[in-house]
Amino acid sequence: MMKAKALVTAGAAGLLTLVAAPAAFAWSGSMSGVLTGFESRRWTVSGGSSEVRFSSCSSVGVGPAQKTADIEQWEDRSFSPDSRSGDAARVSGCFHGDTSSFTRSLPSGSKGYFRVDKINGEGSGSGLTVKSITVNE
Repeated sequence: MMKAKALVTAGAAGLLTLVAAPAAFAWSGSMSGVLTGFESRRWTVSGGSSEVRFSSCSSVGVGPAQKTADIEQWEDRSFSPDSRSGDAARVSGCFHGDTSSFTRSLPSGSKGYFRVDKINGEGSGSGLTVKSITVNE
């Protein structure tokens, strides 16, 4: 009887781990000195939405010292123009030691990517560096 109880307890702990598991990992990386218009690598959307997380951001250039970046999320369409998903997300916390994140809905099975729209409120003249980027599904 004691052996059966231990197996049930272990099984319940495993179930809790699966239920509380974070979103699926798509990719991670960094970017250094990218300009507006930069497009990230593509990933396959599996859950209908994608979360992008930035940590340790910095910028250089002619823009004011706002310490912000406007990032758009896009769907890569092979045989028609790409489609933007929602409004651009303004990230700023990653410039001040926090993590900045945003989530956008994309059709399951599609190819997603993000694009740098503005750096420090400007459409050109500045570069953006992000030491840690993580994309989750």
